[in-house]
Amino acid sequence: MCLGKVFMANDQQLSPIMDNVTSITTENGQLILTSLLGEKKSVEGKLIEIDFNKSKVIIEHAK
Repeated sequence: MCLGKVFMANDQQLSPIMDNVTSITTENGQLILTSLLGEKKSVEGKLIEIDFNKSKVIIEHAK
């Protein structure tokens, strides 16, 4: 199983948003993050990078 940690890119910094993310889907222009425990979080932004080796996902805040 591949779990990721999602970060928001803000002014040259990465702020963690959610751990143990199992899926990312889109709905009405939002990214929907779902965790291993089924918790869902809606984020406005665009996907910048996925690094499977580091289990890291980076999202940039929508402007």
